[in-house]
Amino acid sequence: MNILKSAKKNPGTTVIAIITAITNVWNLVSENAELFGIGSKTLAIGTVVLTAVMLVYNQFTNQD
Repeated sequence: MNILKSAKKNPGTTVIAIITAITNVWNLVSENAELFGIGSKTLAIGTVVLTAVMLVYNQFTNQD
């Protein structure tokens, strides 16, 4: 199946899949932050940004 055709047919699902993939990577990084040398401030900022992106997407997709 062509990924571009699928993304054009189902843009909402594609965005959710991308956000889910980014969230999974972020969870992996945050669990191993000490190993990657990432500070707590960076983790907090990244978490806030990721949450904000999800909230904004949710607002745009749930408009009446």
